[in-house]
Amino acid sequence: MDDLIAAAGVERDERKRVDMNGRIQELALRDMPILPLYHELAPWAHRDSISGLRHRTIWQPTFDQVRLRG
Repeated sequence: MDDLIAAAGVERDERKRVDMNGRIQELALRDMPILPLYHELAPWAHRDSISGLRHRTIWQPTFDQVRLRG
């Protein structure tokens, strides 16, 4: 992975660099899995007129796809 990180750091082609960085992330996740030691409970509720609210396993929900009907 060290060689891949070094190569991505000097790659000029953006598409190749993005692909390399994606591979680096895959390797990091495979080799260093997340072990949550604490997870705060965060109950959520919303009306039926709201769609696209995505709840994630860790971190906060994302609101970029939220839509309000009506």
